[in-house]
Amino acid sequence: MEINKLIYWLMDNCELIKDNETGENVLWKFDSEEYSVEGIIDYYFKNIMKKEIDKLKEEAKQNKGCPFDEQLNYSFKYKEALEEIKSPILFMQNRLQKGESLNGGMAIQLAKDANYLRGIAEKALSL
Repeated sequence: MEINKLIYWLMDNCELIKDNETGENVLWKFDSEEYSVEGIIDYYFKNIMKKEIDKLKEEAKQNKGCPFDEQLNYSFKYKEALEEIKSPILFMQNRLQKGESLNGGMAIQLAKDANYLRGIAEKALSL
């Protein structure tokens, strides 16, 4: 979780600056610069996390792909298949070419047909 990384980074790299009058922690000091709470969090995500993201992108380029991208692609395909199983008639309508019309009776029969719906799931799983 990114919040844990942020907390560890703050503890390892930053110093808290206290208000002389109240004794409350009011600023964070990092690399000779002082930041508000919002400022140090913004710095962390714009600079520190950006370096990590750039490193992951470079590794993905070298490996010619990224497992995370593949997982997203599969998740999208599975979600789409579930949506089609949930509302098959809507998907049938969306696939119609210009000038085509849907046979309502046949569409209702297919929407209730377990083999048709199973075929949608099997197609998604075989991709």
